[in-house]
Amino acid sequence: MKIFNVYTFPGKERGEDSFRRVNKLLASPNSIIQAPEFAMGVVVLEPGHGHEVHQHSGNREICVVLEGEAVFKQSEDDAGTVIRKGDFFGFNFDEPHGFWNVSDETFYMLWCYYPPGQAEEKFLIPDIEKLMEQEEGK
Repeated sequence: MKIFNVYTFPGKERGEDSFRRVNKLLASPNSIIQAPEFAMGVVVLEPGHGHEVHQHSGNREICVVLEGEAVFKQSEDDAGTVIRKGDFFGFNFDEPHGFWNVSDETFYMLWCYYPPGQAEEKFLIPDIEKLMEQEEGK
């Protein structure tokens, strides 16, 4: 067994400008922690950044806010609902959702897709163990 830290675990940067974010794939069929039935990760949003409203046709999603505060939206025109540390919620197939960090601190949210869907295409870092070893050696 290996133990990792969600805050220092490497991730993939996605999006541009105010939609720039980092996704850390923690578990999935082929990730460092193998989970054939689901994908789990963390999205990291810096202050003033968001994740555009989107939907998943191939999977459901459950989220838990770990740190920070964001506005949750189900459409671009939606005024939104504030979500904070400790809040959790879920989405069914094709249910639109997006998030915007409205606080002065970094926003961390754990997500779980089931089935895993396209999470690996988007977020898997090949040879992550080598990358982590290199980071530790610096």
